[in-house]
Amino acid sequence: MTKTHVEYPTDIGLLFDAIRKIIVLTARLHDEYDLSEWRQHQFNIKQIKRSLRQTQLKKRHQRSSDERIKQQHIGAAHQDYLYQS
Repeated sequence: MTKTHVEYPTDIGLLFDAIRKIIVLTARLHDEYDLSEWRQHQFNIKQIKRSLRQTQLKKRHQRSSDERIKQQHIGAAHQDYLYQS
């Protein structure tokens, strides 16, 4: 038996995958029809991924003894990520 690392999907991870795929498919359509308005698709993916990583780090490294404050900070990080997406 081979051991493998399994990553379980999270809501923000699934959102990133969906947005990334939408951007890639839109860029392909623009290339196919010779439309030049959509050249920054790779930059857009990098920006969204950066926002995803910041949200994940804020959730992982939240060190508040008050659970209510901790949840507010995590919620704010998720709101920022959703706004950027």
